[in-house]
Amino acid sequence: MSASAKLPGNLDGNRRLNQWIRFEPDRTVTILAGKIEIGQGIVTALAQIAAEELDVDFARIRMASVDTLVSANEGHTSASRSSDDSGSAIQYACAEARQLLLTAASQQLAIPADQLSVEDGVIGGHDRIRVISYWDLPHAELLDRDATASVKPKPPSAHRVVGTSIARLDIPYKVTGMPRFVHDMELPGMLFGRIVRPPTYAGKLLAFDADVVRALSGVVAAFNDGNLIGVVAEREEQALKARQAALRAARWQEAPLPTDNHGVFDFLKDRANQEFVVDHAPEQSPKTPAAQTLRARFTKPYLAHAALGPSCALARIEGGVIEVWTHSQGVYPLRNDIATVLDVPLERVVVHHVEGAGCYGHNGADDAALDAVLLARAVDGR
Repeated sequence: MSASAKLPGNLDGNRRLNQWIRFEPDRTVTILAGKIEIGQGIVTALAQIAAEELDVDFARIRMASVDTLVSANEGHTSASRSSDDSGSAIQYACAEARQLLLTAASQQLAIPADQLSVEDGVIGGHDRIRVISYWDLPHAELLDRDATASVKPKPPSAHRVVGTSIARLDIPYKVTGMPRFVHDMELPGMLFGRIVRPPTYAGKLLAFDADVVRALSGVVAAFNDGNLIGVVAEREEQALKARQAALRAARWQEAPLPTDNHGVFDFLKDRANQEFVVDHAPEQSPKTPAAQTLRARFTKPYLAHAALGPSCALARIEGGVIEVWTHSQGVYPLRNDIATVLDVPLERVVVHHVEGAGCYGHNGADDAALDAVLLARAVDGR
């Protein structure tokens, strides 16, 4: 396949093999996929694909948390595309990595590559007398290249891991409540923040007496940015009290909105919008007139694409770098949004994914991440 040819799935936009695969000193394999576990089991499925194509035991696979510093940029985890886009990328990347390692082993063992096999990452001939493992080969050098997708993955008939039932990697943490979620994070010297939003969607902040809030015990910062009010305190209970005080210290111009489903539908439908034509075909008179014309209006309740659990994020600013921990469904798009909103260079924003407790829905997560950044910026600039 030529260097300019389109590669399978998200391998096309992340062509370096070492963007996907890393062999670790403890004889495990780290997969740096850009898809996020939000209860759909994709992390387990992608680990199965990697184990299958690399011929290593499933227990050796480590799925790295998505991180804008190291992970493949796979955009949002949405639209049920992870298996197709990320799965195919990992499948082809691992198949090619296996072939590169097999070729290198052939040279070191002086055994033709077509006479070698791999068992749990150990390469050897049929007699298994001379063997060498993936980890004993110059894997970092071998994977420091663009993928070509020239090595075909295994046919389904050869699968031993893919298609089998394997215990989900994410379930034990969710069942036991182990402290690994974004809500459990605690950094040295961490402060606690809360946000006050308008009481109605289109409400406007008329006045806010920040000094009243700043006078409270433990309060580090109190500010407003347009219609958003933020408070930061040394302890969480102090932040909660500061938020209550901020509610009393704010005066709003409210704009009531409909609350029933039909009223919300009409309100949204009447808003200004932009129309564009997806396709157009010239009108033709029907050969036979319609016997009956039916007209109907179908609506559904107003639904928020928001998390089932409380949205949460952590942010800090050090040396001009904005660092965020979030349960967003798309850390790379979120990084772009933060850089755009704050008008800072993209390289000054780093976003790490940390699972949210029982969450699904990126809107609330992204809002919480930006809120955390605004709170951190208020503290940084005090």
